[in-house]
Amino acid sequence: MPDDLPEEDSVALAFTNCDWHLQSLVALVNKNLITFDITFTIGGLFISGTLIGGKEYFTLFADSFVNAWPNDDSGGIRESFAGRGAIYEKDVSSADIHYVHLRNARTLMNGTFYPTDGCLWRGKISAIDGFSLGALRNG
Repeated sequence: MPDDLPEEDSVALAFTNCDWHLQSLVALVNKNLITFDITFTIGGLFISGTLIGGKEYFTLFADSFVNAWPNDDSGGIRESFAGRGAIYEKDVSSADIHYVHLRNARTLMNGTFYPTDGCLWRGKISAIDGFSLGALRNG
């Protein structure tokens, strides 16, 4: 990065890989103001699902994770994973949002959706090539 850029330009340059518009939409979702279906394009793939906040993602992740846990100590493990969502209770600038979260996420490959029933998905905003409102549907 050039040394002679004003500080605010250096910060802006550092985030050129993040879509500011998508970051602002994710900020609304993280504040529990809205949730909606969305489709991302990433490296030629389509990933489609319902955009959810980070706190909801970690709660759902914790629930799924402990369902696979083989013993009765799942309560502490669930709380540990669900607790990671506390970071999303803080009010942060849109520019500080770098991850998106989907529920019922499906990837479209060769005309087929995987998994067919959807899953939880977390991805970096900087890795997303584009997006459109709405989820892809079969048929």
